[in-house]
Amino acid sequence: MPPVKTLVKKDDAPAGEAAPGTAVSTLPEWARSTAPAIPDQPLGGPSSNFVGQLQENTGKKAALQAAGVQVGEFYLSADSAYFPLRPLRFMLLEATAYRTAMDAAGTVTKASRDFSDKSSGDEHIEALVIVDAGDRLIPAKASFRKAQWLVGKAAIDGLQMAMDPAFPSKGDAYKVAAQFPAPFGRVVVTASVQRRVSKTSGKPYFACDGTVTPSSVTDLQKLVSSMKDDAFIAAGDAAKKAYVARCEQLDKLCK
Repeated sequence: MPPVKTLVKKDDAPAGEAAPGTAVSTLPEWARSTAPAIPDQPLGGPSSNFVGQLQENTGKKAALQAAGVQVGEFYLSADSAYFPLRPLRFMLLEATAYRTAMDAAGTVTKASRDFSDKSSGDEHIEALVIVDAGDRLIPAKASFRKAQWLVGKAAIDGLQMAMDPAFPSKGDAYKVAAQFPAPFGRVVVTASVQRRVSKTSGKPYFACDGTVTPSSVTDLQKLVSSMKDDAFIAAGDAAKKAYVARCEQLDKLCK
């Protein structure tokens, strides 16, 4: 079945006093996210910022390494430059889950929303995210496929948790995060990467996972401050368009 999406409402936020610098009265249109769900399973677009992971066969490997990105690391492409993300840390606004197959050139040749059909390919999540780049937050499109899949899954699970009315009852840190008026701002996902060797092929690969934590006061202050920045709003609009265009492209390949 296709991902289920539930509209986010401003009154999702529990009542209470917001921490200083974390209150926001309005959200940009692209930030009015929907909550995705991974389908039940038996156990390209406009130019914008995007998150990638440097692999041995990445086309722009030399340029990425010149920018300080190491093989296996996630990176951010923004402002015509590459930035290593140590670690990748982000908030998820929206995501869509697929199974996809790719050719040797990295082009998707098949896609499906039916997760029970493993012949359709590997797990694949397209996402609209806000990346913590240290001194600033940057909206971007991200793809999590194959070994990266668990990062996207953790983000989806975290967003769903943030929408749960019981979210504030999980502890004091959750009460602080729950004051943000939209669920996407209440949790942060941190990706981890480990180098492993495939038992079947003997080839090395990078296994990824994601850890979800409630947004801190610092996270919320950065988010609220960013939303007052016209460049941030424009970047979010471009990332949203790129995300939608990519999903439309994959949807056309679905059975």
